[in-house]
Amino acid sequence: MRPRIGVLITAVSRSINTSSNFVFEAGGYAEELGYDTMWMGETWGRDAVSVLSGVACDTSSIRLGTAVMSVFSRSPALLAQTAATLDEISGGRFLLGLGASSETLTERWHGVPFERPLARTREYVDIIRQVLSGNRLDYDGEFYKVKGMALAFEPVREDLPIYFGSLGPKNVELTGEMADGWVPAYLFPAYIPIFRQQLATGASRSGRSVGDVELAPWILTCASLDGEEARQICRDYLGFFVAAYGTFYYDLVVRYGFVEEANRIRELWQEDRSSAGNGVSAEMLEALSVSGTPEEVRQGYENLFEAGIDVPSILLPPTTPQNVAKQTVETLAPNRWEV
Repeated sequence: MRPRIGVLITAVSRSINTSSNFVFEAGGYAEELGYDTMWMGETWGRDAVSVLSGVACDTSSIRLGTAVMSVFSRSPALLAQTAATLDEISGGRFLLGLGASSETLTERWHGVPFERPLARTREYVDIIRQVLSGNRLDYDGEFYKVKGMALAFEPVREDLPIYFGSLGPKNVELTGEMADGWVPAYLFPAYIPIFRQQLATGASRSGRSVGDVELAPWILTCASLDGEEARQICRDYLGFFVAAYGTFYYDLVVRYGFVEEANRIRELWQEDRSSAGNGVSAEMLEALSVSGTPEEVRQGYENLFEAGIDVPSILLPPTTPQNVAKQTVETLAPNRWEV
């Protein structure tokens, strides 16, 4: 049986093929290789909506998802319209990935106070669900007040899948309670039983089980014939995220037990940003990435499936050289997976 694997394309990545327009053509390339899902990131480059609209018109079977849209960057009513439109364009293949983002991105870039993200997410998703139902919506919430909102067209799916990019304990519980799928980054496989319990706690609040939530984490991945090259690419990317994104990823790796590494990464970032990755130990790298030779990377994904992950997705660092990126996606191409 062919494995289900996704691929995450960030708006600032380099090409995974030979085209300068790779971001818009990546969906067709991934579909050709048999990938289950293409996720489009949205940070400081191209916006996910425009890209996925183009990709939807150039593909026929691969699922398309946002990775992830911030609940602070668009109104829930507008995002419901956007999601319904993308689902229509793609013929029912769209997945709405949502997340609270971070204080750094929300306040510094969008100019919006990063206040009570969990409570805001709950209202946000509630409104989207109700708008997609096709009914007229009057909503009187703490954060959002909507009067007389109704879609002027019939959505392809009223139950369009919503995925949460969450890692904090309470946010993971909310995922279990409300979301159709879970798309965390930097998942530590040893913590999967803990995350499952958090998902189960949330799911029980709405009469569901963990099995109702698709586990589709983005896995920092890099494969190269030179295994050390691949590991260094991932090491540098981990250092950047731990140091540059406020306290969010720092707190995460501390919870995982990598306290010494987290503090060293911060120190190196202050001294010379390009050296932050040198604070990532071999143990931390192995825990938070699948990197090395093609054989090592294939084994790493087999381990993820054995751990109960439904649809792991390749997260390629944006700085990955073109030949290494191509090696990575071809190494894990489901159409070439030997069963």
